[in-house]
Amino acid sequence: MRSGRLGGTILAFVSLLVGGQVAARPKPVAILAKADTSLAARDADKAECRRIVDKAPGRDMPAVERTNVGAPMDGSGGAPAVAGAAIVMLIFDMIENGRAADRGESLCMQNRGYAPLQLTPEEATAYRALAPEKRSAWESTFLSQDLTQRIAAATARKVPPLPDYADEPGTIGGLRFLVDGFTAADKPVGAGDAVLTGKVERSRTAVLANDFKSEGGPITIAGKAGAVFHQVDYRPQRDPALREPGATWCGPVEQVSSASAAPSVYCLTTRQSGYEAYRPTGFGWLAGPPGDGFALPMITGAIALEERDADDLGPLDFAIVVDKVTASAVELTGVVTRKGQRVKIWNRRLKAGDDKTVAVPLWQRKLVLGISPTFKISAKLEDSAEGKSLRDAW
Repeated sequence: MRSGRLGGTILAFVSLLVGGQVAARPKPVAILAKADTSLAARDADKAECRRIVDKAPGRDMPAVERTNVGAPMDGSGGAPAVAGAAIVMLIFDMIENGRAADRGESLCMQNRGYAPLQLTPEEATAYRALAPEKRSAWESTFLSQDLTQRIAAATARKVPPLPDYADEPGTIGGLRFLVDGFTAADKPVGAGDAVLTGKVERSRTAVLANDFKSEGGPITIAGKAGAVFHQVDYRPQRDPALREPGATWCGPVEQVSSASAAPSVYCLTTRQSGYEAYRPTGFGWLAGPPGDGFALPMITGAIALEERDADDLGPLDFAIVVDKVTASAVELTGVVTRKGQRVKIWNRRLKAGDDKTVAVPLWQRKLVLGISPTFKISAKLEDSAEGKSLRDAW
């Protein structure tokens, strides 16, 4: 009840902020649909998505969408417009945070192949005229039609897609972990020390086939044909049903701002209306998770990546380092190093069991860590039949 009152107050404030009365008009009506489904099947999928959301931790809910960097709302570049935009986005953040579970359910349904199909004005009028208890029967009839062409039109991308996401055992995103060569520390270690060392390689890389340039906003980026991009995946959700769709590819570009240009790294993800672009942590050879970087306006020009059969960098140094140790938990960070440059790719705080041990899954192996009374960590590698990865370490 509280969130409903808050939402109403916020929306009223947004209306005043953007100025003036808006003539009342019927809201569009959209029906969640996919080809060759029924109302009963859709309801069953929706119930399963709700179960997934209900058991998922809050950190697994879809992130709040934020405004891309671009021109101020009035196009003038003045401070009042920038402040107004910031206030509006703060308000929208509050609204969206209050709907995290609904966002999670919607994303789960999207990952199951459903899309919101907007009704024609005639269909919407007929739907609104029905009593609420009769709308299910209307939707059942609607879903029984051949909706293939309408769904295809509603979900058609406006740009060619980048290579889609792919994974295989022993990999996360575009990194392959050479687990059989991993070595555990041979003596107890403390904070700042490595409990495991080994090698990883970039498993998916692609060459940029054409030049591209972003448009609009105070900062633009330019990619040059021949640049090597690599796939990453820093979606934290354990359940794939709650991960945003699409592969993210990162690589070296030139960042241009106020007539100056500098080498940088940006990540691209295909969306329906263009390519989402943001600046991550890390470097051109390996991007890290999003940090204090920022997003750009959607890139709408075509971008082509041609995937390679093999990468040319070779093995990269990998280590799991102890950040912090307490009597009941250990915080760990996974780091990849090349020529003195370090990229943090993984971080977890793991609670120890009653036996003061923590297990880190590594596909066919697992790293077992013991916490001593003096807060030292002993490490050993064991075989494992579970097949779980670093992503499953919680």
